[in-house]
Amino acid sequence: MTLEQIAELFGIPPDSLARSVNAHISVSPDASAFEKDFVDQFAAALEQATVLFEDRSVAIRWLREERIECFGGRTGLDLLLAGRGKNLTPYIESLQAGYVG
Repeated sequence: MTLEQIAELFGIPPDSLARSVNAHISVSPDASAFEKDFVDQFAAALEQATVLFEDRSVAIRWLREERIECFGGRTGLDLLLAGRGKNLTPYIESLQAGYVG
């Protein structure tokens, strides 16, 4: 998955997504590794949400629109754009296991 594919899937203007990535890259000594990690977090969250909801379009809608109370009402997409995908994926795993929700 590429940044362009992520932008298209989530309906994010590519330049807006690039700004999010660049904001995080500016504090990273290895920009290419950070971008790969950023893309990997999006892909992992999307895959886990797709397994949870058994439908990719439902998973994308959930990530875009569902406000998550334990994350201050942020959506999964908000967390991903903030570079917090590593916090989101355990949450989705807990939903899959029936522990949260």
